[in-house]
Amino acid sequence: MPTKNEAVDQILIKVTKQLRSKLGLLPFGTGARMMDKVKMLSLSFMYPESIDLETGRAILIQAADIFVAAINAEGKIRPYLDTVPFTPQNVQVWIFFRDDKKKPNCVSSMRITDGVLKYSVIDLENPNLEIDSRESYEEAVQKLQQNSRTSRAA
Repeated sequence: MPTKNEAVDQILIKVTKQLRSKLGLLPFGTGARMMDKVKMLSLSFMYPESIDLETGRAILIQAADIFVAAINAEGKIRPYLDTVPFTPQNVQVWIFFRDDKKKPNCVSSMRITDGVLKYSVIDLENPNLEIDSRESYEEAVQKLQQNSRTSRAA
């Protein structure tokens, strides 16, 4: 049986590789809140291009879902988890987007923390200004589902 630190490292490495392969996310950081039990796990990434909010939301939700599913599927980490099963409340994913030209209406960064998605979007009228917004994980999933239904109906 691996130690708590070993189990955490194994899952972070596994998920980092999955997200790089499936979503094109470039890893640059990991973290955890785990004094006694593992309360939260964190990953940080770069994304190599500019994207709009809808695309960014889809990537972030997918990344969080893959992260949570991998943690819950890994039996070696289960004894160390504070909450079983882990949920989006227990993971943190940060994504920073490449935006050399500061294109209006593009996401510069986004994250999910404590089940809340937070976005920084470049302002349409002033590309040097960023507008911050937030929504719950549930609201974000609902918006993705609505957009998916709208796309199929068109």
